[in-house]
Parts: sequence; structure tokens; C-alpha cells
Amino acid sequence: KFINRIWITEGNNDDMVCAGYYSIDKYTSDVKGIFSFKLDKDGNIFNEVSHEIPLEILNMYEAKRTQKKNKKDDKKGKSEFDALELTHLITNGDGSLLLIGEQSYSITRYYTNSNGSTRTVTKYYSNDILVTKLDPQGKLAWMKKLPKRQISGTPYGGLSFKYFSDDNNNHHFLFLDNVKNIELGLNDLPHCHADGQGGFLTGYEIDNSTGEVAKQNYFDMR
Repeated sequence: KFINRIWITEGNNDDMVCAGYYSIDKYTSDVKGIFSFKLDKDGNIFNEVSHEIPLEILNMYEAKRTQKKNKKDDKKGKSEFDALELTHLITNGDGSLLLIGEQSYSITRYYTNSNGSTRTVTKYYSNDILVTKLDPQGKLAWMKKLPKRQISGTPYGGLSFKYFSDDNNNHHFLFLDNVKNIELGLNDLPHCHADGQGGFLTGYEIDNSTGEVAKQNYFDMR
């Protein structure tokens, strides 16, 4: 296991909490699973755990071609969550952890005109969210994949999401979505929202105890 994302924060009882993502290749941003461990005041490691991302999570809201590839890679032990960036590490009062990651990447293409001049176009993608809760002992409480597809010609603007928790410690994720995704089914591939083209303000709510997901559609930005 090669660590490719790690965050460190202060935990309970004067310990330090370390958590993040690991891969099976030292030169990749793709993620095989999550890990966490704690350090006491003397630097001793305890509660060291790791959890692989299940195939059924990887294949949710994906095209059939991608699902086939993931299934084939899984048999070889090589299935991974592509381009997953860790965005939040939250420690709760009871010692449990919440890890939030987002699929984020860019693609640059080069075009040559008939006169020989070259043009460069970069597209930025901000896609699915992976939310994982570990209990105080580091066991997997639940893991949820929240579907999202966003594209932009710039690395800023209306991409990504806003996270907050409420008084009941439930988790909320707000983002701009394509209006066609209002009735998105569990195994349906989301339509992509283009930044700057309106969009529908959408939210996911996750019950902190059970991991149950509810979707809210608020209003059309136009």
C-alpha cells in the first residue's frame, strides 16, 4: 500500500489523527482504499486500519464500459477510484472520523490549424464525491458515493461542492447540477453540468448514524 493522500489533525486525548488514501502503485493519483492511524504523545502508532473501496461502490453511476473495466481489474486486484482528491478530514467528539473526497482532474488537448499554428484547450472536471465514516475503533461504519458531473474551461467558478453539518451532525453537500439529473436513478449515469450554463442547486444529506442518503433539489439558477 502506497500512501498518496494524507491529512493530519488533532484528535481526542492529546493524540494525533492521520488518515487519507492509498494506492497500489507509487506513481498514481488513483485510490485503492482509505486508511487511518493515531499517534499518542510519545509517537506510538495505534488504531492502524485500512479499508478497500468495494467494487459495487466503484461501479455506481458509471457507464457500462467502465463497469466492465472495473470488474476485470478487480479480479486482478487492480480496481481503483480514479483521480480521487481528499478534501475534508473531520474528527467527531466520539472519536469517529469522516473522510470526504472528490474526483477532480483536468485534460489538455492540442489542436493544430491548417496554417500550422497550435491551440491548447484545457477542460477541468469535478465529479463524484466519496464520503466515508470510520467508528472510534477505525472500523468502517459506512461508505457512500454521491454522483456528480461538472465541467469547466477554467479551474475556478461553479465547480466542486460546499460541505457543512447541521445540529444533528448530519452531513450536507451543495453543488450545481444538470436539471436532467433531478430524477437520477441509483444506477443511472449522471448528465454533465457545464459551468456558467445555469444549473440546478442540488444537495445531498447523509444521516450520520445510518449513512442513509437523501437528495434535495432546490431551484433553477436561471
